[in-house]
This record gives sequence, C-alpha cells and structure tokens, in this order.
Amino acid sequence: MKKLEMLGEYLAHVLMGIAFFLMLALASLFLSLVTHWVGTLDAGKHLVPYLETIEMLIMIGDCVFVVWWLIFSTWKACKQI
Repeated sequence: MKKLEMLGEYLAHVLMGIAFFLMLALASLFLSLVTHWVGTLDAGKHLVPYLETIEMLIMIGDCVFVVWWLIFSTWKACKQI
C-alpha cells in the first residue's frame, strides 16, 4: 500500500512539473506574439533582439526546470523505496 501512495505522490509531482512547464511555455508564447507585434512597428524594431533573447531564456529555463523537477521527484521517490 505504501508503494501505491509513493507512486501517487510521484505522479502528482510529475503532473505539477508539467503544469509549471505549460504555464512558462504559455508565457514564452505570449512574449513571442508580443515580439512579432513589436517587430512590425518602426519604433520597436530595435527591441526585437532583446525580446527574442528573453524569450529564449524563458524557454531554456523552463526546460531546465522541468528536467530538474523530474530528476528531483524520481530521486525522492527512489529514496523512499
């Protein structure tokens, strides 16, 4: 029975990590749309490289966070076995 509880906790951790990933991915998508919109304006063309850099940092950070979250959750579950 304890293993089922541990499996449930592990799955909850994984699902929470996926939820955080989706939230940050949506933020990056929104920033991508803003970057595209700003790029169409003459006054905003100089901002596009900075916004693209911020967008890439958010996506890279998001991927690193999800990988860390999965490793941490797996380590915690294996430790309880």
